[in-house]
Amino acid sequence: MKYRVVEPSKINVFSSLMKSTGASVLLVLFLMLFNSCQEGNDFSDSEELTLSFSNDTIRFDTVFTTLGSATKQFKIYNRNNNSLTIQSIELVNASKSSFRMNIDGEKGTKLSNVDILKKDSLYGFVEVTVDPTNTKNPVLIRDSIRLAVNGNIQYVQLEAVGQDAYIWKDKVVTTDSVITGDKPLLIYNSLTINKGVTLEVQKGTTFFLRNNATVDVHGTIRAQGTVQEPIVFRGSRFDNIDGNIPYDNTPGQWTGITFHADSYENILNNVIVKNAVRGVTFSPADTQYKKAEFTNTIVQNTSEYGLLAINCYINFQNCLFSNSKGAAISLIGGKYNFLHCTLANYYRWSMRQKECLVVVTLWMAPYSEEAS
Repeated sequence: MKYRVVEPSKINVFSSLMKSTGASVLLVLFLMLFNSCQEGNDFSDSEELTLSFSNDTIRFDTVFTTLGSATKQFKIYNRNNNSLTIQSIELVNASKSSFRMNIDGEKGTKLSNVDILKKDSLYGFVEVTVDPTNTKNPVLIRDSIRLAVNGNIQYVQLEAVGQDAYIWKDKVVTTDSVITGDKPLLIYNSLTINKGVTLEVQKGTTFFLRNNATVDVHGTIRAQGTVQEPIVFRGSRFDNIDGNIPYDNTPGQWTGITFHADSYENILNNVIVKNAVRGVTFSPADTQYKKAEFTNTIVQNTSEYGLLAINCYINFQNCLFSNSKGAAISLIGGKYNFLHCTLANYYRWSMRQKECLVVVTLWMAPYSEEAS
């Protein structure tokens, strides 16, 4: 057996290197542990340290009763050089206001001992469901989130406008009926008036139509509003589409109103139709009978066309048709009388595709029930 003899000087160098390297590694580990402990122990209970928020008040646009709102978010900031423990985060009147919150992934009406590191932030989310108010007018609902930290009490205010409404989904009117306008109507999918049925709509009634909702008239609708209390057909959203652009002025939110072939003697007096894809459509009919009478009526902000009528007999007086991607009015055959009406197209959502007024004269065979 052979042995290798190592010189004592080399052993001393190797031992010194191990000692030096080991010490460095231990020093690095110690410093990391020390810094970690320092970060974990830098919580302060000083009353001078407070929180700040991305929004002091969170506002919800009109929320229909029994339907949940969209989710609003905000941020809680700790801009201090010390970490903090928020002793409590609480919805002040949760049982009455029906607001809900979620802070940093934890939901509840009251949270305790929530840590927020120095120069860090927490996400907060808020929703609300409004109970029925049994009133026509919107109701302002308020609450607040109360945060207690180091003896300081801070608040984030919450506000929502609650709107009570009759909720109709795939509603079919089968007998002569009257809508009094005591509360708005929220329409899902469709509202249909059957053939031979008359629907009277009184002044001040508002129809809020959800996405893709339609109004199909096979019978007769008599909508009698006033200048002070018009009848309104509009989309159901109240928030902003982007920044300061409200959905209230945004086209294409619901499908539109269609008067079918067997619908006659319709009256639209002081009516506003807005934000639809196709505002008002009249199917081909018998021009011996009056299809509709429009007075003081507005049709505006439509993503395809404002009014389309095919071979109908309609009178228009003191009406406004404006702002459509297609024509504000398209008339294909038929008889039409216009008195003191305005057509104006300032559509800004995309490039317009049609003239403001389109009139097509054509010959059509006499109308018959069998042909239709």
